[in-house]
Amino acid sequence: MRYHLFILVTLITFIPSFLDADSRNSVREIHYSYGENHKALLMLPESDLSVAPIIIFNYHEDVDRSKFVRVRRDVQDFYPFMDKFRFWGAITIVPMRRDIDLDAITSAIRFARSMKYGDKSRIYVIGYSEAAMLSLLSVSYFPYIKGLVMITPRNIHETGAYSLPEVMRKMPRIKTKILEITSGGLDSGIVHLSQVYKAMFTQQRKDLTYREYNEIERWFWNPENEFMTDIKAFIYNDFYKDVPKEAPVKPKKTFSLPNAPHSKPATQSKPAPDKPLYFPFVSKSV
Repeated sequence: MRYHLFILVTLITFIPSFLDADSRNSVREIHYSYGENHKALLMLPESDLSVAPIIIFNYHEDVDRSKFVRVRRDVQDFYPFMDKFRFWGAITIVPMRRDIDLDAITSAIRFARSMKYGDKSRIYVIGYSEAAMLSLLSVSYFPYIKGLVMITPRNIHETGAYSLPEVMRKMPRIKTKILEITSGGLDSGIVHLSQVYKAMFTQQRKDLTYREYNEIERWFWNPENEFMTDIKAFIYNDFYKDVPKEAPVKPKKTFSLPNAPHSKPATQSKPAPDKPLYFPFVSKSV
């Protein structure tokens, strides 16, 4: 009986730490409540968690809507993005069952601020399509958000809380820097709305970086494509600027020329005793 009790106590003691160490690279399901109950997926990197940026990734709306139709459509797979961010050394939070719910994103931001790990001064929000508009509205409530990435933004409603007039009304409250990535020339709706957002951000003197790729919307569902380099630079450039540079190494003092003014004559070191003297400019006949 005592032997079985010893085994049980040992398992209770060591299994949690073992699972925590092995699950750092895997996806965890987390639950939190801020007014409503929410669920999200969490992935931690292998690098130092104290300096890791926190990315709140909001996927394309078709991921949620495809669950309510009989024929499953080709939807965005967000797990490769989580793995890409982990490879960068970032913590990733993906709010689940979001659909058209601003509270799902704002609650994820509050949860990110309450975590025991991660750099709270480097929280980034990334949104696709309609989630790009939701992400833009969400950062208006949190001035400490470091950056917002909007990818192929779309309108949700023509009027009301999730409409372009509401975005214009809250534009003065948005203090974060913005990266807008869109497809150009292939989808007139996306191109037109992206230009509208660009004009609003420029008029309001926002810190905007605008990137346009001549690709279809689904091209942005692949994290191996070129646009991810823009996102990585957007997230990490400021971090590297804040890292203190090493002090420049002072050059060692060198002997000056003998004929130079105000200089001491150069001294010649004695050769080793086992090596004969060698004078290259003296002929053998001398």
